[in-house]
Order: sequence, then structure tokens, then C-alpha cells
Amino acid sequence: CITGFQDMADKVAALQDGQSVKVSVNIESREYNSRWYTDIKAWRIEAGGSSAAPSAPAPTENTASGDDVTGISFSSDESDDLPF
Repeated sequence: CITGFQDMADKVAALQDGQSVKVSVNIESREYNSRWYTDIKAWRIEAGGSSAAPSAPAPTENTASGDDVTGISFSSDESDDLPF
């Protein structure tokens, strides 16, 4: 479940069934009464061009060991603002 704010309702209403979209979100977790709650808040929705499923992106850099069996690679791009 993704929560939208601002003018998200109008943007979602304009989408077609099966249309691909790019959604930019903020993910926040908080503890309350010894339980954890997570919110996923959309702040931008961009309509894609086709209804076909997107293909997986090509890896940008190999892992240090070269034993990447998961298909996940990590880049050393310092412009990434994620804390992990």
C-alpha cells in the first residue's frame, strides 16, 4: 500500500489499466508501543510509455568477489543519498 499526497489522486485517475509507471517514494518506519509501523509515501508518479513489463536493468559494476549469483550489483556512485 502506497500513500499519496498533494495531487496524486488526479495523476492516478489519469492512468490506464496495465500502463507502466515510475513512482518515487519515501519509506519511513517508526516504533509505537513496542510495535513497528512503516509508511510508503509517493511524492511523484510518472507515466511510462508502454504497458509491457519493464526489463531488468543491466548491472553497472561487478561485485568485489565476482561471485554475484543473485544478479544484484552495487555501484560506488557517491551521489546516492540513501543511508544504506
